[in-house]
Amino acid sequence: MFATCSGCCCAACCRELFNNVACEAYFSDAGALQLLIDLQALLSVFQRYTDRPASYFRELGDAVKLLNLPQSQSEFVRQVSGRPPI
Repeated sequence: MFATCSGCCCAACCRELFNNVACEAYFSDAGALQLLIDLQALLSVFQRYTDRPASYFRELGDAVKLLNLPQSQSEFVRQVSGRPPI
């Protein structure tokens, strides 16, 4: 039962951070790095309660990877996705 609760908690944290932080804010390089550090801290907290906490944070992990891409790679991703420049 505790494993189910911890999984639900992980999923809720991921959803909240992905929807209301990663997808709603504009990030400086320092801010994107801080989000990466915060995600690593969250994963270490949940590591005590579940074997693979990263599996619950896939969306957020992917967003953090994109936010921390070097400028040249992020520009390439933007062009390939067809998104207009900000």
